[in-house]
Amino acid sequence: MKKWLKRYGILFFISLHGYFLIVMHYFFQKDVSYAAVIAIAIAVAPWILTIIRRLELPQGWAVEFRVEEELREIQERAIKSGLVKENQKTGASYSFQTVLDTDHRLALAGLRIEIESRLRKIADSYGINTNHKGVGHLIRDLSNKGSITEEQIAVIRDLLGLLNRAIHADDIDLTSAQWAANEGAALLNGLDRLAASRADRRAETKKTVRRPTRPG
Repeated sequence: MKKWLKRYGILFFISLHGYFLIVMHYFFQKDVSYAAVIAIAIAVAPWILTIIRRLELPQGWAVEFRVEEELREIQERAIKSGLVKENQKTGASYSFQTVLDTDHRLALAGLRIEIESRLRKIADSYGINTNHKGVGHLIRDLSNKGSITEEQIAVIRDLLGLLNRAIHADDIDLTSAQWAANEGAALLNGLDRLAASRADRRAETKKTVRRPTRPG
């Protein structure tokens, strides 16, 4: 509930005022006028703007609705879940970053492939069969195995959903694409840490099993 209020509280407040104006206008006027139409627009517009990414206007004008707010929320949750470190420097460069300025869609598709590759690597380390499985199935298997926390699973799933929407969009806002790529690179580092941690634990387990026992 707190998360919903933080994200949509202002929109709800604006819509509530719009509905109040509609009721008051109808109570006193008993008809539909321009004022009523404006009140309806005030009530509905905030919610429409949350699902429309680009609004075409007359004379060739257009208004872009970026996904930065949603990306910022994913970033905060990724840090809170421990998947991404705060103020983390990615260090490593990825091939999808080299085409970001020229082809946003290709870059984000490359990021999605990198994320899926890491998830398969982690799944393999837990003995999960990854053959002929999509990323959604992999996420469910990892969640059922308990290899990644529910909070981390939710972050990965939401970021992949955001990437899918961006990849299939008619056009992609450069700032949003850059932000997604940067956060995606940080996420890849986090997944690499999970894979390395799992590999270290497996190696330690093998050493313990092979360690000879001393004669009594």
